[in-house]
Amino acid sequence: MLEFRKLVPSDLTEIVLQPSQRVQYGLPLEFDAEQAEALAQEDAWTAVLDGRVVCCIVIAETFPGMAGLAMALFAENIGPAHVKLTRFARWLVAQSPLPRIEAVAQAHDAEAILQRFPDIDPYELLQAVLVQPTPPCRWAMMTGLQPVAVLRKYGALGQTHVLFERIR
Repeated sequence: MLEFRKLVPSDLTEIVLQPSQRVQYGLPLEFDAEQAEALAQEDAWTAVLDGRVVCCIVIAETFPGMAGLAMALFAENIGPAHVKLTRFARWLVAQSPLPRIEAVAQAHDAEAILQRFPDIDPYELLQAVLVQPTPPCRWAMMTGLQPVAVLRKYGALGQTHVLFERIR
């Protein structure tokens, strides 16, 4: 049975991440004790399935009382729990009192699109990148976040990402 509870620092080291999430923004995703403790103080939740940490969801305030950055970390083999995780994350985003919540998700390569269509405007580029959304982009939209901008050459590896937001 899937259960949700407040995140504790050890959850961030206990979760065995999906291979696609082991690297974020081109860097290995690792949490030291201080970072894990800081995240546990945020609006942070853990999903446990049959005693196994399967997801950690955090809305970390970047500007207290004004804005937060949302992130979700998934374990492998979560199966049907994915639906409940998505509903919980959507609720978390919707109920947050923060006026602004944002997330950044890796997307398909914008540079290839720009090589073919060099005069495309930013809105059209966003639409083109999301014609076939990556799983992280699709999940961000399913949680109630709206795509607003393509972040070209973003992160340590210079990959394409999309900025998502929810404004209240």
